[in-house]
Amino acid sequence: MENGEWRMENGEWRMENGAIIKIGKKEGVALLLSLLLFLPLLALLTGIGGIDDQAFFNQEKRERNKLVNLSMKTFPRTIDAWFEDSYGLRRGMISLDALFNYFFSGRSINPSRVLVGKENFLFLGDSYEQVVMQSMNVINFTDGQLAFMVDILKSIKEKVNASGAKFYVTVAPNKHSIYPEYLPGRLIPNDRRTNVYDQFAAALTTTDINFIDLMYILKGAKTRYDSLYYKTDSHWSNLGAFIA
Repeated sequence: MENGEWRMENGEWRMENGAIIKIGKKEGVALLLSLLLFLPLLALLTGIGGIDDQAFFNQEKRERNKLVNLSMKTFPRTIDAWFEDSYGLRRGMISLDALFNYFFSGRSINPSRVLVGKENFLFLGDSYEQVVMQSMNVINFTDGQLAFMVDILKSIKEKVNASGAKFYVTVAPNKHSIYPEYLPGRLIPNDRRTNVYDQFAAALTTTDINFIDLMYILKGAKTRYDSLYYKTDSHWSNLGAFIA
């Protein structure tokens, strides 16, 4: 083929000597997928999009797998673990995978950290203080735990009151408790057990500690206002914070 410049024209690549390469939709999709498959390897070889060991540890909270103690027996497993931790553009590719699963299949790539609920509502997973187990009333406070928390609050109240100030206690309800109807359908609270929020509130009723029940306030506001918590975030919205 003679030297010349390629140009795109009507969905075809044309060269000055008349050579034509036509790329249809199927070929274009195949080419794009091929590029995506080889992009992490190319980025690794060129050093683009890589991160150092400290940055990896800060993100993953674990050491990166390395190519050490190689043998014929361990080589496949070791090289696979190393590449999984070291390929180029890793963070971006993981984010892309998460977005693809969220928008096209309604799934989370890491349910222990993020749950995808009904209408694509996102909730924290059990990696965060077993919040799902607490919301399902599977985990409860023991009497000893409640007594310990109440004693601490009493001690704080005495010091605050001694300074001439008033002492109030409140707990910010999580998104699971305000919008349980959007949790995944497989999650059904155990109504025969009391949830941790109600346990804590009940324990304070036996004291002279002033407790502000935000659960009651936000559930009441929920009947009048929309979006007290962000759909794709665990935090309350500006409106929810204002009402609280």
